[in-house]
Amino acid sequence: MDKFCTISLNSTEQHVNARDSRVKRDNTDVSKLVEWFTLHNPFPNTQQLVFLASVMVGNHQINCHKAHGIGLESMVKITGLKLYKTIQPGFTAFDYQQICQN
Repeated sequence: MDKFCTISLNSTEQHVNARDSRVKRDNTDVSKLVEWFTLHNPFPNTQQLVFLASVMVGNHQINCHKAHGIGLESMVKITGLKLYKTIQPGFTAFDYQQICQN
């Protein structure tokens, strides 16, 4: 079983993590995370194309078929620029709550 789970109780740290109290605490923590994500869905049901890293919403100019190449070109253009100079015209930054409400 140790090999299958890649867990060995030979070290003190692993032994402590396998105690019933620690397992119970971990299960409680997981339950809290599940509850939080149930209330705060990180993937709202929307018809808009949303870039998850920045929560920017794409417009009609988005071309998904050329996304990789355009992304590479964009990275080259913005390398070394300040963040406020990298936001392209035509994109609107939405607050996360606004996206969830639409």
